[in-house]
Amino acid sequence: MNLLHNSPAPLLNSLLSRHHLSLSSYLRLKFLSSISIVLLPHLHIPSVTTLSFMTFNEFLSFAATTPREFIITGDFNIHLDNPTDHLTSQFLSLLSSFNLTQHVNFPTHNRNHTLDLVISSSDTSLTPSVSTLCSPSDHFPVFTELSLNCTLLPPPTSHSFRRLHSVDTESFLSDLKSSQLITNPPDSLDCLLTAYNSAAD
Repeated sequence: MNLLHNSPAPLLNSLLSRHHLSLSSYLRLKFLSSISIVLLPHLHIPSVTTLSFMTFNEFLSFAATTPREFIITGDFNIHLDNPTDHLTSQFLSLLSSFNLTQHVNFPTHNRNHTLDLVISSSDTSLTPSVSTLCSPSDHFPVFTELSLNCTLLPPPTSHSFRRLHSVDTESFLSDLKSSQLITNPPDSLDCLLTAYNSAAD
């Protein structure tokens, strides 16, 4: 697995920092198969405002149009455990408008709220499965298991070549002069080709 830092990270940080949102890193995980996953981790929204929603909308416009699979994670400071909350409703509506799904359905904070989220495209083939453990921190860790359907690589191919620089030219010419190709050339094309290959070997 190769871990690659991509150039859009400064661009995204610039976009998000305008309204005090932070994105610690932007990563692309590229596996040995054809799978490539964009990981947008540790997105932190310190306080939810109309402006932060507008900026997050811009951010989702970028994420949802990436040609690769992607996962968005982080502390969103929105009580998704309370579906009647106005901000929760607004947030879920925003995700729905970009065809995104939020996968965490358990408390991630010691006050029994769901604040730390894992978001992916609703059409993703990764089928994220999330879980957690108790933690001494106020926030619990969120573990995400992804299903990767690896495409098998084609079998290796074998190539042969001649080391022309190591050929003894004088010996080669001597062998060629004494070969059937010179001393007794065949009449048919097939036999001529066989004689040529034999002399070249």
